[in-house]
Amino acid sequence: MRFAIWVAVGVCACGSKQADRAPDGPANAAAVFATGKAPALPAGLRFGATIDDVKKAFPQLSFQNDGRGDPWQAKAGDDTIVAEERGQGLIYLGASIPRDEVAAFTKAWGPSKKDGEETQTWFSPQQHVVASIGPEDGPRAGRSERVALRLELYVPLAELLGRTDGRLSIESDRPLLGASDMPRVRLTTDVGSLVVDPVIGRDGNVGALDVVFRIDDPTQHDDLVARLRHVYGKDLTTRRDDAHAVEVIVGDASLLR
Repeated sequence: MRFAIWVAVGVCACGSKQADRAPDGPANAAAVFATGKAPALPAGLRFGATIDDVKKAFPQLSFQNDGRGDPWQAKAGDDTIVAEERGQGLIYLGASIPRDEVAAFTKAWGPSKKDGEETQTWFSPQQHVVASIGPEDGPRAGRSERVALRLELYVPLAELLGRTDGRLSIESDRPLLGASDMPRVRLTTDVGSLVVDPVIGRDGNVGALDVVFRIDDPTQHDDLVARLRHVYGKDLTTRRDDAHAVEVIVGDASLLR
């Protein structure tokens, strides 16, 4: 399966030029995102796509940007839709919505998984999307009448670590080790979050990978470590290993000394 590997979390609808709502645009963010039985991107759109691809996928929205590196924004009624594109393409989609609009997402997607006191999460393994609704960033987080919707890349752990040839499933297009260029990889799994940083070798290519798993559920620790060893075998060097985080080096560990 081909899909982009780069993603970051977080939504902020502040600091950018306010987008105008298209005359015939959607009434709110729920009319944009809560259109199916599970969180999903429009057909043909994937994380890692360009902002032009996003605009084509959402023709009913009028995305604008102030040119200062802030996320692209579009209005859907009183809601602000956010799309951020960096050098690695689209890294997240989201929206600022009123709390009373959350019911529309629950109605469309069904019961959510609670993450803490205020955050709700929906996983869509088939679509490789995880959606969450929780407090917006900033000093009024948790006290605002609005909350943040986030859509980001999700890969189930069993799929991510299901190969035995020294690659993650996200390396179906090309291996990360030996690549001539590679941005930081960030994604969500069903047991926590994953960050992969490239370590450049003496030949100028990626000679090692610094892989860090943040584990939300400590009971999944042993299974995670076993799966990592199953994928990477002897090419694995452990730097940190505790109930809440596992950090391993894949490839030439001497590059980090």
